[in-house]
Amino acid sequence: VRGPFVPVWRRQDSNLGRLSRQIYSPRSTASLTRASSHSGGGLPPECPTESERLPALQLLARFILAAGTNCRPRRARHSSSYSGQDRQLGVLKDDGLLSVVAHSIRPMELGYFLHQVGTTFGVGSDASTSSAAARLLRAAPVEIGHLVPAGYLVEGSPGRGNAAVCPWVSFFDPDETTTATRGMYLVYLLAEDRKTFALSLNQGVTEITKALGTREARQRLAAQAEAIREALPTEARAGLDVAIDLGSQPGLPRSYEAGNILATTYEIAALPDEQTLRADLSRMIALYQDALAVREEVRRTTRDTIVTVVEQPPTQSRELLLHFAPKSDEEYVQVVTARRLRKSRSHETLVQQYGTYLREQGVEVGTNVHPRDLVIIRNGIHWLAEAKFIRRGNATGAVREALGQLATYAFCLYPENAQPHRLALFSEPIGDVYVRLLEHHGIAAVWRTSEGWAGSPSAVAAGLI
Repeated sequence: VRGPFVPVWRRQDSNLGRLSRQIYSPRSTASLTRASSHSGGGLPPECPTESERLPALQLLARFILAAGTNCRPRRARHSSSYSGQDRQLGVLKDDGLLSVVAHSIRPMELGYFLHQVGTTFGVGSDASTSSAAARLLRAAPVEIGHLVPAGYLVEGSPGRGNAAVCPWVSFFDPDETTTATRGMYLVYLLAEDRKTFALSLNQGVTEITKALGTREARQRLAAQAEAIREALPTEARAGLDVAIDLGSQPGLPRSYEAGNILATTYEIAALPDEQTLRADLSRMIALYQDALAVREEVRRTTRDTIVTVVEQPPTQSRELLLHFAPKSDEEYVQVVTARRLRKSRSHETLVQQYGTYLREQGVEVGTNVHPRDLVIIRNGIHWLAEAKFIRRGNATGAVREALGQLATYAFCLYPENAQPHRLALFSEPIGDVYVRLLEHHGIAAVWRTSEGWAGSPSAVAAGLI
């Protein structure tokens, strides 16, 4: 692979007797095609070996993915796959041609992602929202979204219209915010000179700036950041930066600097190893949850300090069965199906993400069978699933709630002679003890990891991961 060109090898028949090589340039719609004939067995002389074809196919699939192309294949008559050490491409044969299925690629490493964006995103007039680095930023949900707990939203932005002075990748707890314009979120900010990435626990600047003006907004953001920072435990802040430096340009970068609560900054030319980068991200995700709780404590104890997010009044009916002691199964079913339990956005996102994963595996999934979170049909077996988003590492509470709700739903919503298999779904790992506890009670467990989805032995055996 040289420069912007991506080799695409296309097979014309099953024994590779005729080969067409197409060179495609992402900078142009033009393509050059060269066909060659080969009468002998095996590959033609100019055809690369399979090990040489694989990187080209991987790069092509990544290009398609970063460009946001719909990569669903047409109906295929045959299928096969090329497998690498840590990558896999699905390859479908359609009308005698081989097509790459980009969505089957395993996401790239975090260090590689940061290095690619940091070293290839242009500076000043060389920056572009249509560059390969910009496409890679937009592909952040696919490429690095697996590194945060299920239920979080991931967004990468190279800028809208004009290229951003400081491109970014943000992680949102959807119960707090789904946008970088408001609320608290975690973000990788690329400095103006493209020499550093700051992983910053930050605050939305757009809405408060519109409401108060730039100068007052930055003062309020800085005061709020300091109040939250000082309320966090000393050990939570240890080794983190209270300030970030994004360059000298006016505008949003100065507001990002004012909104920073805590951060860690990396030199792109000397990024830490993958394990350290992932550990730092996990630490900052945990800090994010702590800071959200601390912010509300500051709001209650310090007047007019927290101004960027309006506090949501507590609801009196968040627990569906509050003050409810059913006298019969029928009464329980009648009440629980007639009323809607208010579920968090993070919970709904977790259900959506796992449901999408199962559908991609060809599993039948229902997410609208109220009050159940998920109903799964796999090989004719009915599974009742309950999802739990773990907050601040409290797996204990999540496991207890899942145990209780699965037992109650199975007992009250299903006949005794048609009990479902039960599955507990979690946003992050719950630990071996709780996995064994659930298995002891006949409940399979699935949770999100940095590598994708993992599960208990019964979940694996059932093909639910």
